[in-house]
Amino acid sequence: MGKTQNQSRLRALVIVPTKDLVLQVYQVFKKMLTGTSLKITKLIGEVDFALEQKQLDLGQTEDKNPKKKKTGVDIIVSTPGRLLDHISFTPGFSLQFVSFFVLDEVDRLLMESYYEFLPKILQAIYHPPPAQIKEDSETGSVILEPSRIIEYNPRTFLQIPPLQKLLFSATLTSNPSKLASLKLSDPIFITGTATNSFILSPNLKQNIVYCRNEEKPLYLLRLLQQSTAKQILIFTNQIDTAHRLIKLFEILSDQVPKHLTMAEYSSHLHRSGRLQLMEKFKSGNISVLICSDVVSRGLDVTNIDQVINYDPPNNITTYIHRVGRTARAGREGTTYTLLDNDQDYNFRQILKKAVNTAQTLYPLNRQELIKPLLPKFQKALWGLEKIIEKEKKIEKTKTNIPKNLSLQSNVSSDTDIILQFLKQQSLQHFKN
Repeated sequence: MGKTQNQSRLRALVIVPTKDLVLQVYQVFKKMLTGTSLKITKLIGEVDFALEQKQLDLGQTEDKNPKKKKTGVDIIVSTPGRLLDHISFTPGFSLQFVSFFVLDEVDRLLMESYYEFLPKILQAIYHPPPAQIKEDSETGSVILEPSRIIEYNPRTFLQIPPLQKLLFSATLTSNPSKLASLKLSDPIFITGTATNSFILSPNLKQNIVYCRNEEKPLYLLRLLQQSTAKQILIFTNQIDTAHRLIKLFEILSDQVPKHLTMAEYSSHLHRSGRLQLMEKFKSGNISVLICSDVVSRGLDVTNIDQVINYDPPNNITTYIHRVGRTARAGREGTTYTLLDNDQDYNFRQILKKAVNTAQTLYPLNRQELIKPLLPKFQKALWGLEKIIEKEKKIEKTKTNIPKNLSLQSNVSSDTDIILQFLKQQSLQHFKN
C-alpha cells in the first residue's frame, strides 16, 4: 500500500479564513521549503478551476515516463470554501493521507459563517468515498484505487500516522460546543501567558482620547499631526467609514503632515491591489493605513509603531487583535482609542476581560486645537458628500447595464466553472 516512487501524497492541510492570509502563509512556506523536495500549492480561486486542478498535479495525465519528477503536492494552503469545491468536483483528490491538519485564526473559522465546512473536511479525512472502479489502459483489467479500497477506518488499515490537529489563535474560543466540533483527542494547550486571560504586552502604551463623535476626524487629524510614528494603522468598524476618512483627508491634504503617505486597505480593492498596497506599507512607502478589522487578523506586518482605534472595538477579541499589531517581539508601541462619552462605559467593560489594559487619558484641547479647524472641516464635509454622491452614481451606472448588451465578466464564478467542468466530463464520458 506504499506510495510509488514518483508519487507524492498530501501530508499537510492548512486552512485559513481569508484569501489574503492564504497568500501570506503560502509565501512563508515557500521560503521554508527551499532546498527540499516538498511541494506546496494554494487554493483560493485566483485562477480557473481546471487550471487549479492541474496545479494539484494528481498524476492523471497521459505521460507514462517513469523518470518524470514526482506528482502530487505535499502541502495545501486553502480557504474552506475552495477546498470543499475540490473535495466535491476534483477526481482523485483525497485528504485521507493528511497527517497534519492546521487551522489558523481558528476562532474566526469556528464562527457561524464558516461553521459548516469543518464536518465535511473531517469526513473527507477520516471516511473517504467508496472505492472507485477503473480500467487499466494497458492491460484492460479492472482495478480498484488502492487508496479507497477500505471504507471502515482506512487510516488504520493503510497505517497512516494519527492525524495531528494544530489550532492557532490569539483569542481561542472557550465555547464547549464549538471546541467539540473539532473532535480533539487528549489536546495539549500551549499558551504564551501564565493565565487563561488575554494579556497585552507591557511595552504597549494605551491611551484614550475623548471627543465629540461628529468631530472625530479632526481629533484623528491632530493625532497624526503630533505623531512621530513611521507606521500607523487606523481601524474603523465599517469599510465605508475607512473610505470616507481617506477621501476626507485627501480634501484636507494641506493639513496632513507631508511625511505621512496615507492609503485605504479595503475589500473593495482587487486582491492584487491589496497585496501591492500591503507590500508598500511593509516597505515604508506608505506610512498610514486606514482599514477595517480584516488587517487585525493574522496578517504579518512588523514594525508598526502606532495603532489608532477610530471606532472603539465591539468586544475584547477585536481589541486584542487590533492593538496586537504593535508592541511585538519586545518592541514598544502606542495605541489611541477615540471615544465619545456614550461609548466610555462599554469600552471599559470590554477591557475588564483582559490584563494590562490600563488606559492613559490623552488630552487634546478642543478650544485650541479643534475649533480653529472647524471652518475648513465643514467645507471639506460638503466636498466629501459631493464625492460620495458621484461615486454612488458611477456604481449605479455599472449595475444598470442594459441586458441586451450581453456584457460578460472576464472571470467566471466558481459555480459556472465547476458546472462547465462537469458538463465537459459528461460529454467525454458519452464519447468514450
